[in-house]
This record gives sequence, C-alpha cells and structure tokens, in this order.
Amino acid sequence: MLIQESYHDVPTKAGGEGTMRIYVFHPTILGYPRARFPGVAIFSEIYQVTGPVARFARQIAGQGYICAAPSSYHEFTGPEPLKYDAEDTDKGNQWKISKKIAAYDEDASLTVDYLLSLPTCNGRVGATGMCLGGHLAYRCALDQRVKAAVCYFATDIHSKTLGEGKNDDSLARAGDIKGELIMIFGKNDNHVPPEGRDLIRKTLHEKGVLFSFYEVAWAQHAFIRDELSKGRYDPAISKVCFEMLLELFGRTLKLDLGDHDGKELKIEDGFTAVHVAAITATCWILLLNALVGFQFLDDGTPVSLSLILASAGVLFIGTGYIALDTAFSWTGHFDSSYHGQNRNIGLYVLYQLFPLVCLVVFYVLESVLVLRVLGETKPMIYLTLAGLLFAIGQIFQYVISTHLCQATDGKINGALFETFFTLLGVVTIWVFWSSITEDDWPMPITAGGGSPSATTESDTREMYLNFSELALAALAATSVAAAPNSLTTRDPPAGTDIVAKQIIFAAQANNCNIMNCAAVIAGTACMALDIANGDAAGTMGCVIGGAQAMCNCMDCVDFLEQFLTSHNMCPG
Repeated sequence: MLIQESYHDVPTKAGGEGTMRIYVFHPTILGYPRARFPGVAIFSEIYQVTGPVARFARQIAGQGYICAAPSSYHEFTGPEPLKYDAEDTDKGNQWKISKKIAAYDEDASLTVDYLLSLPTCNGRVGATGMCLGGHLAYRCALDQRVKAAVCYFATDIHSKTLGEGKNDDSLARAGDIKGELIMIFGKNDNHVPPEGRDLIRKTLHEKGVLFSFYEVAWAQHAFIRDELSKGRYDPAISKVCFEMLLELFGRTLKLDLGDHDGKELKIEDGFTAVHVAAITATCWILLLNALVGFQFLDDGTPVSLSLILASAGVLFIGTGYIALDTAFSWTGHFDSSYHGQNRNIGLYVLYQLFPLVCLVVFYVLESVLVLRVLGETKPMIYLTLAGLLFAIGQIFQYVISTHLCQATDGKINGALFETFFTLLGVVTIWVFWSSITEDDWPMPITAGGGSPSATTESDTREMYLNFSELALAALAATSVAAAPNSLTTRDPPAGTDIVAKQIIFAAQANNCNIMNCAAVIAGTACMALDIANGDAAGTMGCVIGGAQAMCNCMDCVDFLEQFLTSHNMCPG
C-alpha cells in the first residue's frame, strides 16, 4: 500500500504554551480518495521520531493504518530527532523525568483527537510505541477511545519513575484501560528486570485488564531498533512481534465487531481443576495399594480404608483448590510467575511431578512384591507393559501432539491417543493384579497330604495375600543373625522349596503369635526335607532351640503339630 508522509502542528498547554509536531504516515489506494482507515498513535523512544521510528510507522501504515507520531519533547527542543550518542541520550533521559505527566497525557489526547478528526479515519484508534514510547502507548490506552495498544519494552511502569517528580500513576490506573493490550519484553531486558515484569503482569491481572504478555527468550532492550542498537536488533523476533501487532489491530481496529453481547466467557477452569485433582488423588491411591501388599496395616479394615480415603481426599481437595486459585486468582498467591519465588510451582509439583513419583514407586514396590515375595516372573510382563503403555501415552501428549494438531488443522491432538494408551495401561494393571491373585499358591497340608476341608481356595488365597512374606523373611533373617547355626544355612536339597513355602504359609494362615515361630521359619530351608521324610532327629537339628522351639510353634502350624505329636517330641 502506498504512503503519503506529512506533519501537523498542534498547540499545547499542559507543559506551557507551545506547539507539538505530529508526523503523519497516511496509506493511500489509487482511485479511492475516500477510503477510510483506522488510526494508530505511535510514541517514540527518548530520541523522538528517529529513522527507526519512522520506518516502524511506515511498516504499519503500509498495512492500512493512518499513523501519527508526536514529538514528545516539544517543551524542551524542536521536533527534530535526537542523535543516538551519549550527549543526546543524557538529554533524552533528563527530559523524560522533567516533563509533567499531564503534558504526556495531553500529547496523547491531542494525537488521538487529530486522528479522529481526519475524514479518512474510520473512528477507531490504537496505540503503540517502544521504550519510553511503550510507556506512553500504555498511558494512551487509558483514554477509552483507544481500542488496542501494543507496548514494546515499556520502561518505568514498574518503578513509577516517569515524569516530573518520578512518581507516575500508570500501574495504579491500569483498571482504566478498556481496550486490549499487548505487553512485549525481552527476557534479557536490563531496563525492566524480571521482578518488574512480574509486577506489571500481576497488576494487569488484578485490575481485570484484557491483555497478552510476552517475554521473548534471548531478546534484549530495544531489540526492534534497526539502527545503532548496540548489537541488540533482532529482525526475526521483530517480525514475530509485528505480526502480533497486526493481528490485534486487524481484529480490533479494522473489523466492525459491533457491540459486545454482554455474555461472560465461560472457561472450563473448574472442570480442569477437578481433573487435575483426580489425577493426583488416583495416583496416590494406586501407590497405597502397592503398599497394602506389604501389610503394614491389614487391608480391608476400617482403619486402612479410612486412611486411604482420608489421605486421597486431602490431596484431592488441596490440589483442586490450588488449581482453582491459579486459574481464578482468588488470592493471587498462586499466580503464574516465571521469576522470583515461583509460588505456582505447587500446581506443577502436584500435577506433573507427584503423580510421576507415585507411579514409579508403585512399579518398584510391585516389582519387589512379585519377584522377591511371590517369586514369580510372569506378572512382571503385565506390569512392565502397563508402564510402557503409559509412557507411550505421555509421548503422544507432550511430544507428538503439536505435530498431529498442525497436520490435521486442529482436528486431532495427542490427547486422544494419550487417553487411549492410558486406558490400555489401566486395563493391563487389572490383568497384572489378576495374575498375582490366581489360585495357584501352596495350600496347607495335612498328615495325609490333603487340604483341610474347612479351608476353601478363595479363603486360602485371601489369607496368603493378607500376610507379608517379606516380614517373615526379615524375621527369619533376624533369627539366623542372632544365633547362627550351620544347619540352618546349608543348601536345601532340590524339591524342598514347596515344602518350605507350605511351612511359611501354614504359619501365616493361622491366627496366632507368629513370633513363636521365628526359629522354625529360620530353619525351614533345612528342615523341609526332613519333615517330608519323617526324620525327627534331623528336623530338630535344623531348628535353633531344638524340640522346645518347635513345640512353641506347633499351635501355629497344624501339620507341624501332627508331626511333633506323632513322634512324641512335645511332652503333654
């Protein structure tokens, strides 16, 4: 689009009687002299309307906007731009804090007045600027006639140091901004430190301003200035930011949106908070189910169930509250923060890290239970497959999703496949649990080798799972360490493993004081074959304490009682 350049002088009063020059960059379309365009007020850095500022204005004007760039220091000097040298830099910085805030606001108001007075203006005005001009564009947005503003690395907003007395009210008046705002900073901007950017963002949130906030990695202050920028000019980032400016101005200034319907936008933050809380609580319950297998508390009892439900409820409510507070900023304590204390790290930990830790610990505990306690390997196939399916789902969610979304124009993303693979993982966990609760564990035997008629298979399975063999193994190890016996450490003959398991199983299946069987359990590997062969003398040699220790345990192990009684080893 072609551009016509001119200037217009307007009288000013707030800073003393004078004249302000407004440089005008007007788009034209050949053959359409009555074409109407939106207006944009462009505020310069401390050097007034320099070459880079004029080129910036031409870029915007070429997209169909009437651009008006006022000379900000008309109270102190002429309209000509200052030089990018030390002397003029000092002048610009001094004039910046010598000019009255009211004079700055008058300049902005006069510029908007001029744009709206043009017959070629469609009646909609925006504002933009960089450095000092970014702050002035922000203040221009306090004028409710301004529908949108884009502020590049705006200085002094966070520190309240603009103008005479260095005590501006820009942040305090943020609630007066009724248009849409874009704030752009470089992450490496040394003029507006991280805590200053956080303050601006937080205040805009609290004041209910409609805004976008961008902090560009690697960008420094003045990164859009294409001349004498001390190596800070970044054309690629400048192009991206310019596209954001065009999107905002195109949507708010060029389009006739009509009046707002007054309906409040409904956001699914509440549902998302419930979802996040449910993930945290569910992973916690899964971890507790792994701990149940080690019988620190008897499973299925009111105490154990209450502890599981109560702790899961606390996590659900706590995580849900933090998620809601983050979304709706009820207290502001959990607002998004990239610097400083990072207080919203709580939601990240509860939603991302905590569930992952629970799942990893669950896998480790179940592996110990299956391999060390139950002595099985087949269930590990299902457990590992469940972990693999879950991992694939996360890869779809965090890695592949963006590529799917772009390839399908937003019709499909990774969430579909993440949900599918997670569901498969849950089903596989069910298969895993089913595989470790099969009715194939050793049964208590009688003297004749049969199973007691009073004990059903389901009862046996439940009793076996309700006692921690790991605890028995630890008890046995303690006994051996306390009183070493060469017989208890000898290698058992082949084929005695099942008999040894039967001894342990029988001890745990009865409701008795298992401590009475410590010595017997410690010697099971040695005594299993002797019991099977009916060798009473050999059996006594395997147990620390001999016949007396075995007799103390006879009430816990039915077939041991029968063996001892049949050999008259326990008097009375």
